[in-house]
This record gives sequence, C-alpha cells and structure tokens, in this order.
Amino acid sequence: MDLMNILVTAGLGEMAKTAVKGLLDFFRTDYEESLYDRTYEALQEYLTCSYRSNAMMHTIVFRGIEKTIFDLYIPLTLQCQREEGKRIVVNEKSMAEIMRNHKRSIVIDNAGMGKSTIAKYLATQAVIRKSGIPIMIELRKLKKEKNIMSFIEEQFDQFDKKIASADLKCMLKEGGFIVFFDGYDEIAVELRQTVTEDIRYFIERAPENTYILTSREESELSSFSDFLEYTIQPLRMNEAFALIRKYDNYGKHAEDLITKIKEEENLKVLKEFLTNPLLVSLLYKTYMYKGEIPYKKIEFYKQVYEALFNDHDKSKDAYVHPKQSGLDINDFERVLMALGFLGVKRWQVEYEEKEELIRDICIGIKNLVGSSPKPQHFLEDIIHAVPLFRKDGGTYRWIHKSFMEYFAAKYICYEMGDRKEALLYKITNGDNGMIYKNMLDFCYELDLKTFRKAVLIPWLMRVMEAEKKVECLLREQAPAWQENEELKRGLLNVWISGDAAVLRAGKETCRIMQGKDRKQHREKFDEMRSRVDKFFSWQTSFTSEELFIFRSDTDDDVVKDILLMKNVPVTVERKMENDSEKTSAWIHELLLEEEKVYYLEQLIQTVYLNGESVERIAKFIHMSVLRSGRRKMFDYSLCCDLLMEIRQEMQEMEALNRELFTLE
Repeated sequence: MDLMNILVTAGLGEMAKTAVKGLLDFFRTDYEESLYDRTYEALQEYLTCSYRSNAMMHTIVFRGIEKTIFDLYIPLTLQCQREEGKRIVVNEKSMAEIMRNHKRSIVIDNAGMGKSTIAKYLATQAVIRKSGIPIMIELRKLKKEKNIMSFIEEQFDQFDKKIASADLKCMLKEGGFIVFFDGYDEIAVELRQTVTEDIRYFIERAPENTYILTSREESELSSFSDFLEYTIQPLRMNEAFALIRKYDNYGKHAEDLITKIKEEENLKVLKEFLTNPLLVSLLYKTYMYKGEIPYKKIEFYKQVYEALFNDHDKSKDAYVHPKQSGLDINDFERVLMALGFLGVKRWQVEYEEKEELIRDICIGIKNLVGSSPKPQHFLEDIIHAVPLFRKDGGTYRWIHKSFMEYFAAKYICYEMGDRKEALLYKITNGDNGMIYKNMLDFCYELDLKTFRKAVLIPWLMRVMEAEKKVECLLREQAPAWQENEELKRGLLNVWISGDAAVLRAGKETCRIMQGKDRKQHREKFDEMRSRVDKFFSWQTSFTSEELFIFRSDTDDDVVKDILLMKNVPVTVERKMENDSEKTSAWIHELLLEEEKVYYLEQLIQTVYLNGESVERIAKFIHMSVLRSGRRKMFDYSLCCDLLMEIRQEMQEMEALNRELFTLE
C-alpha cells in the first residue's frame, strides 16, 4: 500500500479521507463509520495544523509581525555531494525530485544557510502538492523519556477525534509520510547517541517513508552514511538582492541598500554576508537601524543587538520600548553573555521550563556590579522589549542559535580573563570541537591575538609534525617519490587531521553492499568501522570498485574549517584532475588482501614495492582519501610563514608591553 499514489484528490479533507480509507481497505478491516470519521477528521486536522505551523515564519527582522514562508522565501539550491553537477532548486516541484533521487536525504551546512527554512518549505509543499503527509520533528525536543514514536503520537493526539496508536503505527509502516528530522546539531551532546539510535531504529521499522535530516557538520553524522548528502549553495548576488527586496516589500529602503552595496568599493568584504540568508537579513536589519553597512560579521550582530535594544530604526520615530529590568545596554548584554555561555556549555538552545531559564538568568545577574534586577523582569524583557528569546507554549528558546553563540563568544573573550586561552585550547582539542565552530568564528574576530596564541600555534605545530612524518615515510619507504609535491601535500593534509585507510571487500561483503537490504548495509558499515583504530572518529564510504575508504577527522578539523572560512593564506588550490573513478578503479587492481585494513602508510609501502606510478597514488589520495568536496589544500610552506608571523607578532607585543608598563 503506497499512500503516495492515492493522495491525488483536491483538498486536505479528501487527502485525509483517501489515506484512511486506503489503509483500512488494505487491511481488509470492517470498521464502524464513526471510527472511520474520527480517524480521517483527526488526520485532516493534523494536516491543517501542520501546514499552518510550517508556513509561519519567526524572524528577527519582523518582530511581532506575522509573516509566512511564502512572503519571505526565495528558492535555495541544494548541491548533491555524490554528484558534483547535480543540483536541485528548492521550489514547489522539488519534493518529487528529492524523493526520486533517494528516500533518505541529509542537508548539511553552516549556521544561517536556511536548513530549517528548506525543511519547513518542503513540508508545506508536501501538503500543497499532495506528495505525502509531512511530520516535522525538531530533534532538540527529543529526550530520554520521549522518543520519536511518542513525539509523533503527541502530534496526532491534539484533537477531539483521535487516531488510534495501532492505526498510526500501521500507517507509518506502510509509508506515504515525509519525516523531517530538523536540527540534529541542536541535540544535547549527552543525548546524541540515544537520539541517533532512536532515529535508526525508527527508520528500520518504517522504511517506506521519505526521510530528510538537517544539521550543521557533526562527526556523529557518519551514522547516516546511507543518506544522500546535500549542501546549500551560497546565495548569488541577484538572489541576495531578491531577498532584501522581499524583506522591504519591494520598497525604497531595499533599493537604497542594494545601490549602496553595488557602489561600495569594499564589496569583497561583504561577500560572506551576501551568500548567507541569515546574514542578508541581518544586513537589512542593521541598515534599517543605522543606514550603514558593517564590514565584519561581529559588527552585524552588535548592531542587530543595538537595534533590538533601542527598538527603533531610522525610518521611524525614535521610540524606545521600556525595559522592566531597568538595565542599560551594556549591563543587559552582560547578562546575555552569561546566558549564552551557559547555553553553549550545555548545548541548550531551548528551555522546557520557565524555572530553568529563570535559574540561568539569576546566574547571569550575578555577573553585574551595582545592579540587581528581578529575574522575572529580565525574562519579560528578552521576550518582549529585546526579543532575543521566543516563547512557544511553555518553552523558551533563543530566536536563533547563532545569537547564543555570539554572546557566549563575548563572555569567553571579555569575561574569562586568563582562563580563556585554556578554554579555547580545550574546545578545539576536545571531543566535540565541530559543534563550536560558529562560536569560535566569533572568537576569532573578537580577540584574534588570543585566538592565534591559544588555537593556531598548537594547530600549526601539528602541521610541522605531520610534515616530519611525511618526510620520514618517503625517505625510508619510498625514496624515489620524495620530490613529488602533490603526493607530499596529499599526505600532509590527511595526517594533519588523523589518518586514512583502505579495505578491499570480499565477495560476501560486496554482495551485501550491492544488495537492497539497508539494515545489512548499516551492520556491514559498522562492522568495517569497528576494525579500524578506535581512537579516531572514522567516516566510511563504499565505492563501486569494492573498496571501503576510511577517513578520520580529529576535532582540530574545526580549526581547518575556520582557517578556510576566514580565507587565511595557508592553502593552495587542488591541481589534480577529477578522474576519481579511474583512480579508484586502479587501486582495485593492486594485490591487496581481501578484508584487510591498509592504513595510508601501509598503502604507500605496498604500492611503492609494486613499482606503481607516484602520479596514480597521489591522485587516489587527492580524490578518494581526502575530505569529500574540499577544493583547497593546506600548504606546508605557507603554514610555516604564518607560524613565523604569529611568533614575531607575539615578540613585538611583549616588547611593547614591557615598554608601556615599566614603572620608572
């Protein structure tokens, strides 16, 4: 029974009625008319509520003004990571194309790129286009005592006429639903494994549905290697302008801002902001507040905070909403900084109980000197007067996670004193470094001197150690290859982060991997991963040439990502041609033992002794072993230059401090 084929009549009521009738007919069940009516009417109500919920937009630009996704959405573009040329423009027809490509998809990208917006848009289109019954699951709301099934049952249990739990489970098992797992990166760290296992368990028992997961980059996402991965293409200039025009309802302010951007000589500085939907909205917000364009990301957030606190823009009378707390803009921010740090520390974007938030506000108020506002008054302010939190029923959450990270970064840089160096080092070398990437990006801009000392110097020293390892291996095991720069650079880029390995699958393993049993796929991936060094978090892929490719990324990978984001001059463009299929096929021709793990060092030794071409192994490392989709590679000599620059800068600062603070 496929509900996808029967949701073809117009109207939500008819969709619900057809779905329920098809389900009961399938089971050849004699049902009472009243039971039938209650079931389809409950489903109709669910579809109506789901559509309304997903269509509504909460934005920091339009505080208190009701906007729908159709008022503000511009079509974003998904880039398939398995097929470089495969792109999908997310519009009213995209749901069918995504489902055709793969019934399990994952959208991974940075903060503010529109992952949740895409999920909400596709959920509304699923109803409009009758593609299926959408279920939106915000993963941060799952707890140990609330798994996916109980969460779904709650969504269908809000109405006078209920869908029996057994019937709902049957419907889910038969398929026709589109389940959105939104915000994997917002799951509390201590619950990641539990929620991940629950997602896998649910999918295995209801495999006929379509599943779409959204997240920032996380190492735990390797558990979803059977999902087709997409990233979101950066906005083009005309798309950013279209979004600005929508925010201003095609008015004069938008045209003035667009003209200023076009005429601005430092346009390159704005490039990062114009490619990111959230930053475009902040650009519009700050322009409406001051009529100016800030050139740093940190300035964006600073001006947005000022605009929210002062509650006016240059196009209106300068009315300021009264603050119950009585705090000025600086003291108010100091409490927010403590709140942000506490949120990041626990990775808690949302408070389920008012008392939880009040407790953290009390801690933040202790950060003040000479002021002691009532916590309840501060809570009212962050909901109404300075709306950085949103109240949704009985829960409270940051209006966007990036604001929590912004204020947390300010707490680290301005409130932690001598402890901040140790904390930054711990974050970038801990177990979950990638989840702090956006916060670290703010820290980079807020206090570059400390960031260089605490984060970049240790990372650059690891580059030096990796280069020594490369030189030693080639000198001792492959002396004829010592001068090949592409091979050396490829090995360096692997060993900066950890290691890589190759395993040639046997016939039985190939049979499983080329079959259609997804549970067996998952079990085989887990079995293969268990055979490599458990000290690393291994990303696993299986090629058509019967190879398992293992790549490890230790958590200093977050430093690499920040260096790439900030365009620090330590990289060069890849020069290798994209002929990965031929290169991977070549490795299969080697006399590698079946079911044996070859770490990269062992692979180099093997191919060298076999008299293979250095160009071939270099291409294999570049195309198959290095991190997927990365176009830039870290260069040893450029890293050396940066290390020397930082050390010289530190010496000059120390000399200046001695001169300034000598008491004579």
